[in-house]
Amino acid sequence: MPGHSQGFCGRGRAELSEADVVAAIEERTAARAAKDFAAADAVRLRLAGRGVLLMDSGGGTAWRPGLQEPGPG
Repeated sequence: MPGHSQGFCGRGRAELSEADVVAAIEERTAARAAKDFAAADAVRLRLAGRGVLLMDSGGGTAWRPGLQEPGPG
């Protein structure tokens, strides 16, 4: 499965490991296979809120660190 090849760290992401990201991507992949797009979108948004961007392609889902989105108010 495509992914990020470097260790995962950064501001706002210290408690989120690469294994956590991979597990979330697997959860999202299963939701998409079951056509539960609301659940798949929820995983994407949860990761985006923690500063992880997902990129889908024909070869699977890759990820990279991005800017952490601010939490609600």
